[in-house]
Parts: sequence; C-alpha cells; structure tokens
Amino acid sequence: MVDQNSDDRLGYLFSREWPFRLRRFHTPGVRGVCRGRNTGWRACEGELVIFPDDDCWYPPWFLSRGIELMSSSKATF
Repeated sequence: MVDQNSDDRLGYLFSREWPFRLRRFHTPGVRGVCRGRNTGWRACEGELVIFPDDDCWYPPWFLSRGIELMSSSKATF
C-alpha cells in the first residue's frame, strides 16, 4: 500500500493480521496518483497487480471474481 497521507490515519490497517502479505510505503512528501502507482509498481512481487480506488472497500469475493472473469475470457496474466 502506498500511503501519501501526512498523518497516520491508515496505520491501524497494519496492526492486525491479514490472510495475505501487506506492505506499507508511507510517502507523505510525494504526492500524486501516478507517483503513488509508480512507487507501488516498483515494489510488486506478485503475478497480478491492481490499482484499486483508494477510498473504497471491496467485497471479499472481489479479487477471486476478477480472476475468474479473466480466466474465462482467456485474458493473459
């Protein structure tokens, strides 16, 4: 997660366990959506990279459904 906020409002997300690896890149002095994406992109290690909207919560099935749709349409990833 690239967190460009000047405060620690997202810090609570990193004080709990997640069923996946979650890393935080706190860059309050570097603003802009493109800069944030570039920071995150360089740190990626997975097979898929997504850039979800930063002020939304997604349902638990969101990623698995996306992968199903990509697989059924023969999208390459």
